[in-house]
Amino acid sequence: MKKTLTRYEKALILLLAFSLALLVVKSAFFDSVDMQAPEVEAFRQETVDSLEVPPFKIVRMVKFEEIVSEGQPAYKGKFRKYLFGVMPYGDYIAIKTIQTGGNP
Repeated sequence: MKKTLTRYEKALILLLAFSLALLVVKSAFFDSVDMQAPEVEAFRQETVDSLEVPPFKIVRMVKFEEIVSEGQPAYKGKFRKYLFGVMPYGDYIAIKTIQTGGNP
């Protein structure tokens, strides 16, 4: 005998599909930060390259701010790792001090 899905099971499957669709949209369109300055893009690229993630994993910068670290101006970025570009599974914080030419 073939068992059919109950109304409750169909509702759960629909809810799961809707949740996955929301996760894909959020991950693809709302998580990454738009780059403005070439220095910021270089910071992002250096950090992503240093993480050495496999090809099926993607790293995006989700938050960026300019801060002061140890008395020096610095960039601080929050990077999120994604499995297949959709499923977030970990965060990484990177700080890079900006070199200024005025130091003796």
